[in-house]
Amino acid sequence: MTRVGRLFQQARRKLGLRPVEVARRAGYKNINKGIRRITDIETGSDMFPKPAVYRRFIGLLGIDEWDVLQAMAEDFDELDQPVPPRLIVRLIPSFYIQHPLPEGCTTEEAIAIAERVAQERDLQVCVTLTGIRGLYIAPSGARHEGYGLPLNNLPFMESVRQLCPGHTFKEQLRLFRELAKTRIEAVDENNGSETSEQKE
Repeated sequence: MTRVGRLFQQARRKLGLRPVEVARRAGYKNINKGIRRITDIETGSDMFPKPAVYRRFIGLLGIDEWDVLQAMAEDFDELDQPVPPRLIVRLIPSFYIQHPLPEGCTTEEAIAIAERVAQERDLQVCVTLTGIRGLYIAPSGARHEGYGLPLNNLPFMESVRQLCPGHTFKEQLRLFRELAKTRIEAVDENNGSETSEQKE
């Protein structure tokens, strides 16, 4: 279970609510959709729920939005760790296949293979570096690193962008972590309670 999933599940159980009751109180006309939303968050099927989704639940569950963002940041950091390389080829927009790599292939070897495949097949190729970050290689040989692998969705970053607008992705993530750290330290100094200024 993800940290954000545990946060929502514990809050719901503390209130003695079933998912169907949460969906009703959140105002979903389609109750099954509401149940699916809260269940996906709790089970980790939706690791980084969009602000428009989680904000429908946090008020009625008594969850602070900063706690949601902090939990997602920690889940994000856990995913952003090195993984064995995979080579993903984009055949057409939104349609990808995995290209086989030799057993025990290193990241450097995978990148060399990716460059060859991209040029020979005239297609964009992605080599996975971490669970959520990849190196994208164009047929021209141009390359760039990016968060959000094919088929991965990181709406968590929408919240970070709202808090830290006008910066590059890495700067936004760094600023968010600094904001979260400052908030946690301020709460600790006030014996676990926030001032009205901090809440704003």
